[in-house]
Amino acid sequence: MGNSAYWDNDGFATPNLDDPRKLGNLRSPRFMEKSILQYEAAWRTDRLSIKMDPRQRLFSIALILLVLLATRIHGIPRPIKIGAIFHKGDEDLMSTFQKAVFETKYEHLAPAFELIPVLKYVEVNTDSFRTAEAACELLQEGVAAIFGPASRHTRGIVASIAERFNIPHIEYVWRESEGSEEEYERKKASMTINVFPASEKVSEAIADIIDSMKWRNFVAIYENDEGLSHLQKTLTLKGDKNNPLTHTIRQLSEGTDYRSMLKEIHSLAVSNIIIDVQPQNIIRVLNQAKEVRLLADYYQFVITYLDSYKLPILDVRNGTVNITGLSLRENDVDGIEWLDSAILYDAVFLLNTALEVLNARMDKEGYIDPISLSCISNNTEKYKAGCDIIGIMKEVSSFSYHIASS
Repeated sequence: MGNSAYWDNDGFATPNLDDPRKLGNLRSPRFMEKSILQYEAAWRTDRLSIKMDPRQRLFSIALILLVLLATRIHGIPRPIKIGAIFHKGDEDLMSTFQKAVFETKYEHLAPAFELIPVLKYVEVNTDSFRTAEAACELLQEGVAAIFGPASRHTRGIVASIAERFNIPHIEYVWRESEGSEEEYERKKASMTINVFPASEKVSEAIADIIDSMKWRNFVAIYENDEGLSHLQKTLTLKGDKNNPLTHTIRQLSEGTDYRSMLKEIHSLAVSNIIIDVQPQNIIRVLNQAKEVRLLADYYQFVITYLDSYKLPILDVRNGTVNITGLSLRENDVDGIEWLDSAILYDAVFLLNTALEVLNARMDKEGYIDPISLSCISNNTEKYKAGCDIIGIMKEVSSFSYHIASS
């Protein structure tokens, strides 16, 4: 017989009668209320009947109640709500967030908290008004942190609201820094933390690769502001008046046919090429480069996407062409395909660790428990644990990912 169980409508697990000992390991919100009834029902069946002296039965029931009470007090994690805001097109991020929250249950042997996800969906990723409403709704529900949104058009308003109420605001996508990294840290909201690698770090990695390959000229293909920023900072890092880098920069055209641009690059007779485009377009660019004989012997490509090893580059690679990619991840997680999703996944675990660390340090009962807050009230109440949570997140991780090339 298997050690199975079924779950009733109240979320209470009834054990397989072949293994009644599993009763003592079960936990559910109604365990205390139904334990005696389930206990007696499990042991009074046609398949298994045990006769007990009334005093023995009372003693057994009392013992079970004591064990269950101890489990109730010390073993069941306290629920902590954490919020997230998503837009249309963020479906992969949304499922990653839910997956990460669920899997934090297994991160610690005896967790003090159980994270409860509260999701808000705003369809248009430029709608700051509705995004602000969503953030205020999360505050009213009593969340300990807000993740996202990923859109650069709406994340600023969420950062402002989080700052006002000392709610940790966690970003997980690239954001252009203003000036130096130190200046950016000073300017941004103190309750906002971005776990995505700083743009300067990515540019340094690209510059190191160019230096190691001894490139003195190259062509760079970019798609958006992020790619252009990487390239500009790379050129700044490698600027040398006595031996300047010769470079040509081209932006992907709209649509999906880039062969005209790639033919132009082929005519330049430059064999060193940097590709800084969205991951969904990398293989398309390489395939079309192959069609115009750009992906040929003695060419060298550098792909700046920080999860390059996840792409099917070997299926495209031709002859002795050299393709170097960047890699940020050390471990794979099933079902997590894209870099932003991987960073969001890690960020949820980082928050969970910060909550557990803070709880271990604090003697105040309920200090971490978030409260309902109102954006429209004149009440100046704030989340008292918010600053401590952000501080520990920075303490636990410096967010300086190791970027490797392969």
